[in-house]
Amino acid sequence: MAEDVLRRIMATHILNFDARRDRAGRLCLAPDGRLPALTGRVPAAAAARVAALIAEGAFLKAEAAAVEAVARYTDKMAGVAREAGVEFLLRDICWQAGPKGANETVLRALGLPGDGVLDEAARAALRGAEHAPGPLLKALTAARDARGAAEAKRAAQCLRIAQGLSPRRYAGDVYAVAAE
Repeated sequence: MAEDVLRRIMATHILNFDARRDRAGRLCLAPDGRLPALTGRVPAAAAARVAALIAEGAFLKAEAAAVEAVARYTDKMAGVAREAGVEFLLRDICWQAGPKGANETVLRALGLPGDGVLDEAARAALRGAEHAPGPLLKALTAARDARGAAEAKRAAQCLRIAQGLSPRRYAGDVYAVAAE
């Protein structure tokens, strides 16, 4: 139950980065009747369902359906990381660059060679790096920034959210550094 709630929280943050909203905070359709935040990333049927719900005025149902569509697409990154903050960053990178782009970003952050496939050695390196999530989150953000300047602002916002999703571990890293 808690994992599903966390999954939806992550998907909501990702949707909020891209969604157009009206003054009341409701999802908005583009003039052509599409929902640009979902177009090209989720199955056309799911995007059409959300657009139809918005057109009907069922905004809460549309929001829930859009969040679920984002979550399903980014579920490709579920289980790659054990740390919630790291998983959030991977989900957001997956949303922006696709699963292969997210894998390439992980490999770049860990300093490993690769072709966009996370093998067992890469997964083991990631699990080892997750014991100190602060430096890993910053490495993932830097590797993401290397993908293009357009993602830099979004990467900084995602880093703050990711740090908030794992406050105890991240705070522990900060306190350990301060104590030295």
